[in-house]
Amino acid sequence: MSEALSILDLIHRWAQVRPDRTAFRFLRGDDPVGTELSYFTLHQHISAIARAIHARAPAGSRAVLLFDAEPGFVVSFFGCLAAGVIAVPLDPPHGRRAWDGIERMVADCEPALVLTSRAIAQRWHGELTRLAVAHNLQVVTVEDARAAGDANGRPWTIAPDGVAFLQYTSGSTAHPKGVMVTHANIMANVRMLEEAFALDADEQIVGWLPLFHDMGLVGFVLVPVYLGCTSTLLGPAAFLEKPVRWLRAMTRYRGTISSSPNFAYDLCSAKIRPEETADLDLSAWRAALNGSEPVSARTMRRFEDTFAASGLRAGVFRPCYGMAESTLLISATDAGRPVRTLAAGRADRGSADTAFRIETPDVVSCGRARGGASIAVVDPATGRACADGEVGEVWFRGGNVAAGYWRNPAATTGTFDARLNGEGGYLRTGDLGCLDRGELFLVGRMKELIIVRGRNVPPQDVEEIAAAAHAALRAGHVAAVGLAGDGGQQLAIVAEISREHWRSVDPEAIVDAVLQAIHAELALGVASVTLLRPGGMPKTTSGKLKRLECGRRLADGAAAGDAEWQILHEWRLQPPVPAPMPIVAPPASSLAGLDESQITDTVLDWLRARLAQALDCSPDRIGDEEPFARWGLDSAVAVTLTGELGAWLQLELDPTVFWEYAHPLALAEHLAALVAERARSGDPVELA
Repeated sequence: MSEALSILDLIHRWAQVRPDRTAFRFLRGDDPVGTELSYFTLHQHISAIARAIHARAPAGSRAVLLFDAEPGFVVSFFGCLAAGVIAVPLDPPHGRRAWDGIERMVADCEPALVLTSRAIAQRWHGELTRLAVAHNLQVVTVEDARAAGDANGRPWTIAPDGVAFLQYTSGSTAHPKGVMVTHANIMANVRMLEEAFALDADEQIVGWLPLFHDMGLVGFVLVPVYLGCTSTLLGPAAFLEKPVRWLRAMTRYRGTISSSPNFAYDLCSAKIRPEETADLDLSAWRAALNGSEPVSARTMRRFEDTFAASGLRAGVFRPCYGMAESTLLISATDAGRPVRTLAAGRADRGSADTAFRIETPDVVSCGRARGGASIAVVDPATGRACADGEVGEVWFRGGNVAAGYWRNPAATTGTFDARLNGEGGYLRTGDLGCLDRGELFLVGRMKELIIVRGRNVPPQDVEEIAAAAHAALRAGHVAAVGLAGDGGQQLAIVAEISREHWRSVDPEAIVDAVLQAIHAELALGVASVTLLRPGGMPKTTSGKLKRLECGRRLADGAAAGDAEWQILHEWRLQPPVPAPMPIVAPPASSLAGLDESQITDTVLDWLRARLAQALDCSPDRIGDEEPFARWGLDSAVAVTLTGELGAWLQLELDPTVFWEYAHPLALAEHLAALVAERARSGDPVELA
């Protein structure tokens, strides 16, 4: 396949030589069959949509893609490429607050089009109409584009150095950075993946990752069409609601390759009940890629032990490392060899000016570079290459390194054109690691990005929301940091109280305001909030927040009496107190004949018991009016509970209800009102 000029050339080839083979299969919930696209149908739909896009937008313009995990995303993405329009995949809206971030990215890339599904266009008609007017763009549904296009349109011509898509990455949404990925970058990266994992046309790729994310887009959309194999896709919400769905899909379709962040393997080990494993057969799974967040040796051992009886082979894990700036892959471990780990103490801390913290007792190998690419570890203070075992910043050079950040030359120069020993073109990753016998070991981050359950969380976004949560907090003096926990990083907040408020303010009221704001705006749980007296926030001489210093002090357990730290108040998420006996949530009882007050009580009882079960604590500890935010409730738990509530109450529910209604009683009253309204009207109720 090396002679192919672009990924579109390969789609055209497969449509001719294997037209009936399934290219993509999209599963919904527990539906085992889903919707399929053959290579012939894929090619036809791409051609039609490319023609429709070409009629509405000139080559080189941008088109934002807002889709769930559905066929429309795939055909629209490739339709953009075929039309010469730069695709911009974004996280589809799951609540009204998501539109602020979408609008910032739209303002940055200035698209001519928004491509979406008819369902999303109808649900968010008002928001999309306002976006179209404000930014002079057209909103086009994939259904309308496919109907209007001609499947026998113009030939696809692609310039290898042209930008194929923008991948908005982990920079703050307040100042978004779109990585410019070229057609040549795509081909370089899929070839590297082919080499690293010995991929071929008979693979059965199965996954659940969001398709707007680099790991989902490259691994589950671009790699399959490069190989000409089949990709089976489950939506992220469906996985989070019932993790066993992923493994059932692996079983049914004899999945050979899949990938996930570390947290997903932990979630499966913790949430899939023994009786649910009886019908699982994972014997075909030969490579479980683990990336996108720090890899845990304990997680891999636990997952292999948990599912060994289901045929999962020992040594299935292939830790890897990458980022959007390298299209996806930077390094991967070798097949057929045990994954190496180093004790944290074996990794030298590097120069005294290198500020980082080793986050795990066992540092897992992320393997070596592929496809002629190279990795260097560099002392960021001196710019010299580090010796084996010495920690420094990871630099990378290869054909898959993207062209830079969209319309941001300063950030591009600082990240994409580092020089080592007189040679340029190195990507500065901002991650810290060391090389040992040619393998890369990541030990921490020099950059301040927080990763929670595989989700990149820019501290600036959290800080802006937290600072606005209460008038007593001093603007510019709130720091968000990631603390190492058993299941990965946890979010912690350090905030300074202003001089006019610190003697009179109620600290617990500030904590509640911060927790609720972050919970509502970002769907994130918080592990700790530390309030400082005026002047207590660590800052540089130029006034910049010293987030890493805050993180070190929290991890080291700085005491309230520490004169330098100046702690006024601390709140920490309390570990659950296990119930004396396992909690079993009550069965979803019938609501027939109950009035609204009785429905509220029934739903509230269920919520208390189900939350206690999810949080591994006694139901007596779940207060009716205690905010969800104080329990560290995150999106994974919310998605699970929303799915169960929706099925029981026969309502269309979005997980954002857990952010919009602050505590169990408020949510129970709201749901009871919806059920009562439906009973009165006889019409289905949809919650927007």
